[in-house]
Amino acid sequence: MPITITDKAASEVKRIIQEQRAADPTLGKIYLRLRVIGGGHSGLQHKLDLDPVVNDKLDELFEYHGVPTVVDKRSLLYLENATVDFHDNTGRRGFSISTGKSGTSGPPKTGAAPSDSSLEERVIAALRSVFDPEIPVNIYDLGLIYDLNVDSSGSVSIRMTLTSPACPVAGSLPGEVQSRVQAVSGVTSVKVDLVWDPPWSMSRMSEEAQLQMGLF
Repeated sequence: MPITITDKAASEVKRIIQEQRAADPTLGKIYLRLRVIGGGHSGLQHKLDLDPVVNDKLDELFEYHGVPTVVDKRSLLYLENATVDFHDNTGRRGFSISTGKSGTSGPPKTGAAPSDSSLEERVIAALRSVFDPEIPVNIYDLGLIYDLNVDSSGSVSIRMTLTSPACPVAGSLPGEVQSRVQAVSGVTSVKVDLVWDPPWSMSRMSEEAQLQMGLF
């Protein structure tokens, strides 16, 4: 199976479900739902929820230590070899999801670039840490970066757009992009130009972003 749930995590999930059933005896079957959403330092976040609803077309069902578990097919691609554990130590109590790798597992590589990578790679990693407020995808994989030039002196120029001229962050997102890139080691200057031609469309999204948005 692609996911492991430890005995301790399964026991805690069962305890929580029992508490919910005691509070509301009319509850039907409850599933532990694992999912991956946009956000966080690495560009993606793991989430755990209790969910009474299963979509037969979009979800995969599993059972671990008596805990019915559901994962949507998109998230499953990012959760290969993931382990769900529960911690009840001093100063740390709660669930964790680890993939056995540094960063988030799965196709997209949205975390910070290693220090020995090229300057352009580090700039792209910085761009992937900025997210559109209305779509849970980083602006690089969303296709909002039309042109990126990094010269040998550390000068960076960026041509970017937004999903719509009416985007609520039209006045602030370019500034955020500039500050994130300026903070990259080796960058000496940053110029960000906001353009509207050609208009953005979903065809500009990377395959990973389209997969995350369920467009495949």
